[in-house]
Amino acid sequence: MILPNGERHYLDAMLVDTNAGPGTDVNEEGQFKGSGHDRRDTLETGGGAAGGMLVGGLIGGGPGVLIGGAVGATSTTVHWLSKTPLCNAARRYAADA
Repeated sequence: MILPNGERHYLDAMLVDTNAGPGTDVNEEGQFKGSGHDRRDTLETGGGAAGGMLVGGLIGGGPGVLIGGAVGATSTTVHWLSKTPLCNAARRYAADA
């Protein structure tokens, strides 16, 4: 832990329990286990892919469907990654380094 005055303290701790919500648990080794993708994430990615396929099909026909689907799925995956707390923590860690 780094205090505002720059003083550093090292913490040695182990995660033993969580109340982060349903589908989360801590195993015997202290590793956090989450449910991963929830239903909303899956629907969001599917909707992005379907929207991309629709727009791509209208613009470019058959090949546009494939390209649009890939672009739609990729953009919603990037959106999911940007809102995931682990990615935000990694981004903050990289900014501090």
